[in-house]
Amino acid sequence: MLLKMITGSYLAGCTLYDLKGRTIPCWLLCAGSAASVLYFAVSRTPWRDPAVCCEGFLALLPGVFLILIAFLTRGGIGYGDGVVFLGLGLLTGAGMCTILLMGSLLTASVWCGALLLLKRAGRKTRIPFIPVILLTWLLTAVFVEIL
Repeated sequence: MLLKMITGSYLAGCTLYDLKGRTIPCWLLCAGSAASVLYFAVSRTPWRDPAVCCEGFLALLPGVFLILIAFLTRGGIGYGDGVVFLGLGLLTGAGMCTILLMGSLLTASVWCGALLLLKRAGRKTRIPFIPVILLTWLLTAVFVEIL
């Protein structure tokens, strides 16, 4: 329960900044990343089991993937989105983080498709991605509890 509260409040804080100014402050990204690393180190004790280290590395891959896409597209996707997913990977694990990334991309696609159909946005319109991540995380948290 505490983990969900920490994750939800971190995503909510990032969402407020992303909606307001399309940027996330460095201090918030650093604080979230530090909390994620601390949680992973304390709860999973990676120094005792090499398999846990491998799991931690796999949990970082969705964030690394987004940062790589941000670099290749010269900022088409924000670097902050990738950093948020680095922290989410350590908090939620590799499987859940991958589900969150795929669900967020699907949700953003539907949202952008609707905006394009309604002629509210063009091809180059930028949308904030962190609110989509928060929505996907909330839906996932609800459906995981139900199932």
